Amino acid sequence: LPPLISNNNLNTTILLQHIYENRKRFSTKDLAYSAHLYLANGLAEIAINKAVTSGIKKIGFSGGVAYNSIITKTLSEIMRKAGIEFITHENTPPGDSGISIGQAYSALFIE
Repeated sequence: LPPLISNNNLNTTILLQHIYENRKRFSTKDLAYSAHLYLANGLAEIAINKAVTSGIKKIGFSGGVAYNSIITKTLSEIMRKAGIEFITHENTPPGDSGISIGQAYSALFIE
């Protein structure tokens, strides 16, 4: 299912309809994998379009969904093919733990 994007918004309703309509035709595993790819491809398309129009050469990816290896790997591959550097966490976790580390670090500078 190609991502449906309008005004920089990824249409997830069509994704859910597609999954529901095909729930007896395909395995749950295949439908789940397709959902991951739909999200990754749609997010990549939006990010790349914004990067190209803004002259941005690097795109970072963070938050809880960055723990999802399918989405992260797919985004990384698409960005690389588009010639955009894809940045992910190396020393801190991408989710709430990373936010907590940043908050604790910021607290060092509050008087």
